[in-house]
Amino acid sequence: MFRDLDHIKTFDDLFFVVRGDHHPRDKVRAVPIYFPKENGDRFDIKTGKRFIRKIEEYSKDLILKLHSEYLPRSDELNKYGVLVPVSHIVNHYLPRLKTKECLENKYFRETKWGKFILSLNKILGISIKDIGIYGSTLIGLKKDLSDVDLVIYGKENLLKLKKNFDLILRKNELKKISKKQLYYFIKHKKLDQYYPFSTEQILKIFQRRWSGIYINGDIMFIRFVYKENEIPENLYYLTPPINTMKVKGRVIDSLGSHFIPRVIKVKVGEKLFEVVSYYWIFFSCVLDGEEVEIFGNYRRNNKREFITLDEPEHYILPIH
Repeated sequence: MFRDLDHIKTFDDLFFVVRGDHHPRDKVRAVPIYFPKENGDRFDIKTGKRFIRKIEEYSKDLILKLHSEYLPRSDELNKYGVLVPVSHIVNHYLPRLKTKECLENKYFRETKWGKFILSLNKILGISIKDIGIYGSTLIGLKKDLSDVDLVIYGKENLLKLKKNFDLILRKNELKKISKKQLYYFIKHKKLDQYYPFSTEQILKIFQRRWSGIYINGDIMFIRFVYKENEIPENLYYLTPPINTMKVKGRVIDSLGSHFIPRVIKVKVGEKLFEVVSYYWIFFSCVLDGEEVEIFGNYRRNNKREFITLDEPEHYILPIH
């Protein structure tokens, strides 16, 4: 089973990160992240090949040239990713297994990352089996100074960490990300080139990401994935959009914004809307009780009403 934030490698040495827990038959929803290149700055010690990092979540220049057949249909909600045939996959990398492997290394256990992972287990009681390592460390393309990307599985574990986040940081002598560091991160990643938001608006979104840590000179956002028995219904195939709409409302449940798909419940007058998105930027982007403005596609399934954020110009933004 392919889970959100697993990684896969195809027969032609392309690396992808899996997005979501629902996939079409014989295909995997994923985002391209590493491409082979002779003078690339990432080195695979097992194969001796070099790679470049290019996350094609928004544009798909390289993957379009290599595998145009991977592109999803035009009516898919998940327009930013691609569909990789299972038959093309030669390696499937599991974040949970990587954590176990890393912790068996005495040197890793003494690093900031190792101590942090062990403190989640010792202080909060989060099982090591529910902590994963993804990204370049998982697939063996880590730079010497690369950070370590962490994912935690399960809603209960998310709530444990959120409640005790300040305590865990103090115990590990770590700090939250400052506004200045977030601003630099947004500019460094050039996020304002992908969305019609101002830098200040993007900053507002990132300031609501409570799971951010400044560690060893790097910024890390802990991510979250459902446990196997928590995976909700498949929302990739909602009814076609009726129209676009722009509304203001109050967030009444933001827990779903931590997972794929991002599902945020918003009260607009007397109506309840479920705001749904698969875009990375809307991870943990709003807070319960917050006033927000939403622009997206209006859809209706039976008595449930949805606003889906399917295009780069769609958004959910804090008003204040």
